[in-house]
Amino acid sequence: MKWTNDRIEEAKCLLKEGNTFKEIAEGMKLYVTPRAVNLKMNKLGLYASDYKERRVEDVICFECQIVFSAKKHEKRKFCSQHCSGRCNSRGVDRHKKSRGDKIKRIAPKSCLYCKVAFSNFTGKKYCSRNCQNEYQLEKRIASGSYSAIVAKKYLIKHKGNKCSICQLEPWQNETMPIELAYINGKSDDLSLTNLRLLCNSCNKKIPTYKRKRRYYRRSKIEVWLEEELTHAYPNLGIHFNKKDAIRSELDIYIPSLNKAVEVSGIHHYKPIFGQEKLIQIQDNDKKKAIACKELNIELLVLDISKITNFRPEKGKQPLNYIHRFITESNWCG
Repeated sequence: MKWTNDRIEEAKCLLKEGNTFKEIAEGMKLYVTPRAVNLKMNKLGLYASDYKERRVEDVICFECQIVFSAKKHEKRKFCSQHCSGRCNSRGVDRHKKSRGDKIKRIAPKSCLYCKVAFSNFTGKKYCSRNCQNEYQLEKRIASGSYSAIVAKKYLIKHKGNKCSICQLEPWQNETMPIELAYINGKSDDLSLTNLRLLCNSCNKKIPTYKRKRRYYRRSKIEVWLEEELTHAYPNLGIHFNKKDAIRSELDIYIPSLNKAVEVSGIHHYKPIFGQEKLIQIQDNDKKKAIACKELNIELLVLDISKITNFRPEKGKQPLNYIHRFITESNWCG
């Protein structure tokens, strides 16, 4: 296309009005690129920077109706991000031409937890992050699949951050550390009826405090053996981890048969907890053997030091030894 005098004058007028080279090329239908228009105007001594201020127009904010200046090519509808955010969060269709047009609004929904109505513009189900956390907590408790940490959060929420025995609350405006205690002493029982919140002072006084008493000083295989033997011999009257026979704890003792079983893990043979502790454990084992011999108690010592990461399959061999020890007379493993 050749530049005629009329087209040059028309391009000059459009440039002086503040139009860009792209708008000039499209408006005049010159079938040339904006780059070609730029070079032609520069040859004539006309530059876009000289008319830059004319490319600004006055715009009415779609939200607050305040008049502000903006560049034409930006096509702004809001004076600030604040107005844009307010409009979007309210669910307003901001692509309408004017405020007087019919505005689409999204029907408000109620929060799944607190039931408060709110505008669900982004597809949310909760009015806040706090409601979402509380709803998911209630859901996990209802399903029964939760950890001890989740159970502790639930109890603190419903019963308060205080001890259930002494009722001691935060002292001197400081939050008191609360511990989760198991009533029956079994940490795998996470039912809410078996859990309570205790302060450290009260928790130390209960029988099931941190592996110091029954159920907690035993290994997993000892607990499993108790369940299996109780089921296999319900009328035999087996004693587990009691001191009624030799004034020292025996893992398994059968008074009617005058037989006892000691389950010895790796800490009975290697210094897992230090050399001094190993010597103490081995001395205690010798004293048990002497006491059983004096009282004519037949003692079976099971070496399970090779069993690591206990599973029921690994406990079948020790269990078979105990079955034979109980049923057969004068049997020694």
